[in-house]
Amino acid sequence: MDTAAAKYYISWYRWQAQDSYTLWLTMPYEDALWADEMGRVPLFATPGEVRILAERLGVTVEGEAPRMHDFDAVAHWMMHSNRLPPRECLIAWNAFDDLSSGVGHEFAGNRKAPVRNRVFDLLYAQSGLWKITAEPIWRLQERKVLRRILQQGFRLWQRYTYQASAPARAHSGNANRLSPPGA
Repeated sequence: MDTAAAKYYISWYRWQAQDSYTLWLTMPYEDALWADEMGRVPLFATPGEVRILAERLGVTVEGEAPRMHDFDAVAHWMMHSNRLPPRECLIAWNAFDDLSSGVGHEFAGNRKAPVRNRVFDLLYAQSGLWKITAEPIWRLQERKVLRRILQQGFRLWQRYTYQASAPARAHSGNANRLSPPGA
């Protein structure tokens, strides 16, 4: 992954009633969550801790305030998937895609297939990002496929993220053991 043209942001997640923050990269053709040398994404308790990580990596975090990714709302829907999926499902899907890019493991949502493509289109239509006149109609099959894709995304999240302790600020002469992907 070529990070030369990357912009860095703080990304905020609420999962199991706990807030955590990580470093998100956006590049011309790919977005990713920053992964450590072990291929895992550290989650920090505060945005300030992510800024310290960025400082250690020698990158600048853009000033935009992070927006919450509410995984709890998605998990709640998954337990009651007979209802329409909430907007947060699209946000979670995209977050799992970014996690997948950062750690180098496949996310089921990226496998193109007719039903998968309809599900993704329905999420976009329901999100309000597309101008449509009619409310999207979700069939049972599409809700099941969405649920399976999100389940696999949550498995990726549980396997490849971890609660990190606050990184120490870099001092001159200290070896920096963390490096951005592709470095």
